[in-house]
Amino acid sequence: MEKKYHFVLINTDPSNAIAYEDELKNLHAKIFLASGAFSLESYFQRKKKAKMILQSVDADIVYVNALTPNNAYWVRAAKQLKINAVYHSHNDSGLYSNPLKAVAAAIMKPFNQYTLSYAVKLAASLDSGQYMFGKKARFEVVYNSIYTSKWKFNPLERIKIRNKLNIKNDKKVIVSVARLE
Repeated sequence: MEKKYHFVLINTDPSNAIAYEDELKNLHAKIFLASGAFSLESYFQRKKKAKMILQSVDADIVYVNALTPNNAYWVRAAKQLKINAVYHSHNDSGLYSNPLKAVAAAIMKPFNQYTLSYAVKLAASLDSGQYMFGKKARFEVVYNSIYTSKWKFNPLERIKIRNKLNIKNDKKVIVSVARLE
């Protein structure tokens, strides 16, 4: 994060900390806890709450890192306030623990996708973009800021790294490059 920019992160689920929260605070990022107003029952109050938050932090850009289109209310609020919005999709399907939420999300999805037409649309993959924005929507794929060509399989590197780590050639290795929770 560039120190010349001021970041405000909005945690809509304060029961879970934001990834790297302590490091972000050390970089003087502000973290806004928005608890209580984001349940299924309060769907139609979300834009009002988001608008209030965006006005209180005097936002220039709204960047939503999303797993579903259900956070489109941030884009609706940004549009109403004439603030640029970016919506970045990371999932290629909805994951709902509550069947009622799954049904409600399916009903609201076309409306939310229409709302997202105001935003700059980014996706971590083609599938995640089509899930989030629709199969005919225009979006840009940004592969999690990783240049995949740099990480293509290289048999010589494999041998070199296995030798360095003292891992025999017949042993299976599992590598996870992600945040696991």
